[in-house]
Amino acid sequence: MEAVLRAKNYVIGGLLLLPTLYGYFVSAKVNNAVLSLQEEDSEVIQDFFTDFSAATPYLIGFAALTLLGMIVYYVWAWSVANRFSTELPLGTNLKLSSVRSSLIGQFIATITLYGGVGYFLMSFIGTIAGLEEGGSPSEEYIKNLLYLLPVLVIGGLIAFAAQVYTAYWIGKALKSVELGRPAKGGEVAGYAILTYLLVIGAWILQPKINSFVETGEMEPGGSDNVW
Repeated sequence: MEAVLRAKNYVIGGLLLLPTLYGYFVSAKVNNAVLSLQEEDSEVIQDFFTDFSAATPYLIGFAALTLLGMIVYYVWAWSVANRFSTELPLGTNLKLSSVRSSLIGQFIATITLYGGVGYFLMSFIGTIAGLEEGGSPSEEYIKNLLYLLPVLVIGGLIAFAAQVYTAYWIGKALKSVELGRPAKGGEVAGYAILTYLLVIGAWILQPKINSFVETGEMEPGGSDNVW
């Protein structure tokens, strides 16, 4: 998508940063609840942790922003891979199909991982509420958690491996285009790390991408039409 390649770094970086900022907000709410408990006002923290309706807005908000961040990341990576795959110097030895497969695998694994974590959180909140009423975790709940654990581990490993490969592919592609020859070894590391940590890397990589779209050069800059 051309619009993604032309987007300013603060647009990409800002959208990726939203889930983290919201996470800090929720953490502050939890800390305030803990302080209230220490002051012997237990109703606030009890409602927050045992009443699912009290926690739902925070979970929905975080899930929505996380989904937005995922969409931004995948659209950005897909767009960059598609565009720069046609500009690779001879001998770079990067296949577009491999990074596409990696992104698809990463997406499926990440959705599975987040779904499992979401199920765990909802089950945990319900179980805590039951314990407050004098109950105990059911055998079915424990059994489901035992089934869920390997799914989370495998999903996490697949998502991690795919993200590392995607970061390597895009990092090498960008650096190779910048150098005008296939990038080697340590030359790839910087851009690969910035791609992996895109919430930070977008502030550095995106101006170079903007410039390339406008001028065909990887130097920062470009016209005012790059938004």
